[in-house]
Amino acid sequence: MRTGFGVILLAVLLTTAAGAADLLQEGITLGKQKRYVEAEKVFLRLLQDDPMNDKGRYYLAIAYWKTGRPAQAAGELALLRDLNDSLAQNLAKVCPGIEAVSGGEKTGGTPPAVLDPGARRPGATPSSRGPRGTVRADPPPSPDSTVSSSRLTGLELARTLQQAGRVEEAAAQFRLEVRKAPVDGRDEVRLELGQCLEDAGKNSEAIKVYEEVLGPDRRPEALWRMGRLYRAEGQRQQAIATFRQLETDTTGYAEQARAAIQDLQSEMYSRSPMDGPPEPVSPGLEDDPEKKRQSLWDETNADDPRTRENAYSQLLDLDPADRLALEGMKDLMKEEGKFWRMRQYLYQMVKHGHISQSEADAEINDYEGTKK
Repeated sequence: MRTGFGVILLAVLLTTAAGAADLLQEGITLGKQKRYVEAEKVFLRLLQDDPMNDKGRYYLAIAYWKTGRPAQAAGELALLRDLNDSLAQNLAKVCPGIEAVSGGEKTGGTPPAVLDPGARRPGATPSSRGPRGTVRADPPPSPDSTVSSSRLTGLELARTLQQAGRVEEAAAQFRLEVRKAPVDGRDEVRLELGQCLEDAGKNSEAIKVYEEVLGPDRRPEALWRMGRLYRAEGQRQQAIATFRQLETDTTGYAEQARAAIQDLQSEMYSRSPMDGPPEPVSPGLEDDPEKKRQSLWDETNADDPRTRENAYSQLLDLDPADRLALEGMKDLMKEEGKFWRMRQYLYQMVKHGHISQSEADAEINDYEGTKK
């Protein structure tokens, strides 16, 4: 079994490397044809899958320089210095003035014809003349001949990209690092990936990443972040359900979670003058908890899943340990395919002593088995 897995993994790695080499060559070919915008797109595709590809960054910088975007070229130079200092030094030579770029302005020199084999070079000697009397620019030294003198780690590159506001590339690199990290170190990287996605405004993707953080040391932090994001997205019920898991936390989130729950409940049940007059309420319903509870249980039989979910949530607001409400919400989440929320309510049932941890784990394993 191990041998078979090793063969598959090797095949995947070889295929990935071959794909990167093909993209690199495709971009270089387009550049030589003066199709710099198309070359840029190819290099960006390459870097999306492999942000640490120093040759891809080298030629992307040249494509930026050739299309009159010195600031972007200078940004690639800054990253390249940490990935491969030899390539960075060569880039500074073939793009004179790139190091003096500041605030998007280029000072000194003009972009050289690095990817254009037929461009004229001032001061060229007769021996440098090509076909039809054109003057060939000396091509840059091949990246294959350079030796890296300083390399960023993958995580450092991801953080550098994130700080530079290049969150798409940063997220791609963080995802690579999650896969490469040892099992007991993945939660740390997932938290950084989640923050990167938050910075990009991709809250739903960030929530999915935080859901995967399961280690007991970092789980409370992930739950807190998820609760914040649900609240920011206006999903108050989900936010409350998430914060409730922190009410007994001993790492410092319990008090904040309880305060957040109170705030959310106030937001849910307070009315703005713009909401219009309140809907009529049956006499005594608000004053009689039992009548209110019965009314909510009636709503749990509704056809609309949202109505049922809202009813279960309000029942749990009245009594967070209500076994029937927890079980009903758990079954509803299972029915809707919301696995992580189903798991949340199972763990709440364990917390309140309704079921054992082994029973919860068995149901989770059964559910995962049906999804495969």
